[in-house]
Amino acid sequence: MKLRIMLGVVLVSCLFVKAGFAGQQVIPELIRAVPAAGTKFATVNPSPDDQAIRQRDVVLDLDSLRELGKTLGAEPTTAQYVRVSFFSDATWLVELQRVEPTYSGGVAYLGRIPGVANSIAVLVDNDGVTSMQINALSQRFSITGSRESGYVVKELGEPLRRDHPREPTVVNAPPMPIATPMTGVSGDTIEIARDDGSTMDVMVVYTLAARTQNGSVAQINANIDAQIALTNTIYANSNVVQRLRLVYRGETNYTEVNMDTDLPRLRDGTDGFMDDVPVLRDIYKADFVSLWGAYSDYCGLGYLMGTESSGFAASAFNIVASPSCTAATHTRLRTNWVTTWDSGMIILSISPQIQP
Repeated sequence: MKLRIMLGVVLVSCLFVKAGFAGQQVIPELIRAVPAAGTKFATVNPSPDDQAIRQRDVVLDLDSLRELGKTLGAEPTTAQYVRVSFFSDATWLVELQRVEPTYSGGVAYLGRIPGVANSIAVLVDNDGVTSMQINALSQRFSITGSRESGYVVKELGEPLRRDHPREPTVVNAPPMPIATPMTGVSGDTIEIARDDGSTMDVMVVYTLAARTQNGSVAQINANIDAQIALTNTIYANSNVVQRLRLVYRGETNYTEVNMDTDLPRLRDGTDGFMDDVPVLRDIYKADFVSLWGAYSDYCGLGYLMGTESSGFAASAFNIVASPSCTAATHTRLRTNWVTTWDSGMIILSISPQIQP
């Protein structure tokens, strides 16, 4: 109880850090009220191991948030502010610094808590389907839901499982053969397409069980959008050049076994399991592939490049437990990979220095 009181004092004090930032500007409240008594929403199947410390149903003022987004889009150098009252002892003043479109056609509002080091705020609004996360002072809060299902605020704890079962499987692959000019064609006439490695194309596939536990197709899509935005914001805050770009997301027809069994099946396009995934990867030219599934063994599993080689491209696959562990993706970046694509080369490395 003392800890919550102390945090409450800190939270309230943060509201005055930027007291003079906008004069008499009226700051809208994102969480407007609780649903009226007797309000009925569509049933959502929660994850059986959802690590919510506490939660409550709320009503959101998305119209005010969208107006702030319009203003920020017109005046990108002028931050906008919104107040978010998750609970009586957890009220944050959020500084919105920029807006970006999501893969689903919605908007991601990105910012921080002024005066709180390493804080981060990602608010995704896909036409009323939300996936929002605010991390500050070692606390994590989320808002998910839709107009049909209702909106739920949660304070999230850490998943009660290991990040990984062991050290990642190290792959030492030989390099891919380098293409040579065709006979009779001058090398001067050949132009090789390259990029600088700053954009990493991501493909996310999910299982029926993961979609069900996330709530709906629209909700898991919003959650994927939010994790892309969250990771890119963390990269920006850490002065990392690379950015993720979602090029595909969709459901794959597969029932989870366990991560140790499913990771090789995800990678192998000829074993009769998820054989559509490598095909889709080639179509959308994804640098790497992530499978979101309903798992109880670990938070995630993937391959690790031992020797830097273009041949590792065939092993650029990983699995994530969703939704149990996707809401804390930033805390696992120390064991996640960074990839770049240049003429078929994919580079994988551990990034232990990244901070939110």
